[in-house]
Amino acid sequence: DEIREIYRDRAGTVWIGTYGQGLDRLDAASGTFTHYRHDPGTRDSLSNNFVRVIHEDASGNFWVGTQGGGLNLFNRSRGTFRSFRQDTGAASDYVQAIHESGDGALWLGTLGVGLIRFDPDSGNFRSYTSRDGLPNDYVYGILEDEEGHLWLSTNNGLSMFDPERSSFRNFGVSDGLQDREFNGGSYFRSPRGEMFFGGINGFNAFFPARIQANTYVPPVVIESFQKFNKNV
Repeated sequence: DEIREIYRDRAGTVWIGTYGQGLDRLDAASGTFTHYRHDPGTRDSLSNNFVRVIHEDASGNFWVGTQGGGLNLFNRSRGTFRSFRQDTGAASDYVQAIHESGDGALWLGTLGVGLIRFDPDSGNFRSYTSRDGLPNDYVYGILEDEEGHLWLSTNNGLSMFDPERSSFRNFGVSDGLQDREFNGGSYFRSPRGEMFFGGINGFNAFFPARIQANTYVPPVVIESFQKFNKNV
């Protein structure tokens, strides 16, 4: 009964990601479910029963991100899965978010390995972590703005990533965030382009184009000077 994701594909089928009981497909006409679960004895079963995110890409490929089993490519006609895990070359086994960019790449938000760019054609993974400027390696949500920038909710604030420059611009509580910690599955972009990110102390709503950088550099003024703790 613990549900982490509800997704409707292009055919209108509703898919449900559960926390511990795998992936379910709902037949709305009959109200019945088809269950897809991890079977240790079956190589092409779902890699993990903790399903966090579901995404159907532009080519119709169906992706399932799990907590502990990495990324799965699901063949809906055969009911089989191909898993991408750390032991097979994937960068993370904990996938929280999936976003598809215009070039066909999948961007993955992970728990502990930051932001990952995955090329489905080549199977290559490229990770961006706190060493590259990301404020935290726990990425909960990914949204794209009109300029192609990716907005990321993390465990330490909000970050804007420029894929062309591979650069990050980070925002904290002093910038108006509800808290430095955000939540998984709590992100949405409206048809008008407004972004919403939910966290542990409410949520933030904003239009990315209206976020302006403060370029003002305040002058430095020395008001006092002490030598051996005595004013000079």
